[in-house]
Amino acid sequence: MPPCRCSFVIPAYNEARRLPGTLAAIAKLAASRRIRCEIIIADDGSTDSTVDVARRFHARYCRVRILHLSHRGKGFAIRHGVYIARGEIIILCDADLHESVNEVLYLEAALRRGADIAIGSRWSNRLDGLRNRPLYRSVFSRLFNLLTTCILRLRFRDTQCGLKALSRSAAAQVFPLLRLNGWGYDTELIHVALSRDLRVEEVDLRLVHDYRDSHFRPLADGWFTFLELFKIRWNDFQGVYEPLNTEPTATLDSVASPAVPASNAHKNVA
Repeated sequence: MPPCRCSFVIPAYNEARRLPGTLAAIAKLAASRRIRCEIIIADDGSTDSTVDVARRFHARYCRVRILHLSHRGKGFAIRHGVYIARGEIIILCDADLHESVNEVLYLEAALRRGADIAIGSRWSNRLDGLRNRPLYRSVFSRLFNLLTTCILRLRFRDTQCGLKALSRSAAAQVFPLLRLNGWGYDTELIHVALSRDLRVEEVDLRLVHDYRDSHFRPLADGWFTFLELFKIRWNDFQGVYEPLNTEPTATLDSVASPAVPASNAHKNVA
């Protein structure tokens, strides 16, 4: 198979219902542009038929790869999915974005304009945001981004958006330094990228999420995600985010992922 143009990394925990539509949307986009892509399903210890759904999926321009992991969290799943990605552009995509996959084209355009990382923002049209999201999700999003501004000085409107794109070079510089396993990985990703003087561009997108099977618990997960902001600040103070080496040509293939016990993770290519 020719080298793939992009890698979609999809964290999946019990996503058997929402995943098929997103896989089909990615395949349709790849076929319309006649580009090769890989779809990495970073399975976060699912107990439903998520893996079976991924194995059964086949499309002309897409190769599906399944990464089996123990249930450690969204950040953990994405991090290890990125480690095995081979695309020139790496796209982080939530499993429920089947209606919005085409919005990735706007992120790709931002990378072509010179951004190292492009992050989506769902607040370009506030009416759409309120119509497509439960009120508590909108309130949490605005409050959390206010806190990221106060604690980490991140001046972005939507750090938690489930659609992001990185150049391969940016991913190689940032991902080996990330440590958070939970929902706060987005904020850590952006914070570390800025500390490495990478250009992060926020792009207005119109995303439609399917919240019916969401695993985010507003109180419990919201509280732990808030605490992770202080963990990022503490890691920064401790020098955790200092570069692992000074080689400017480092690639994802040359960077070893943090050790994961064999019982916790193994690859399975479908």
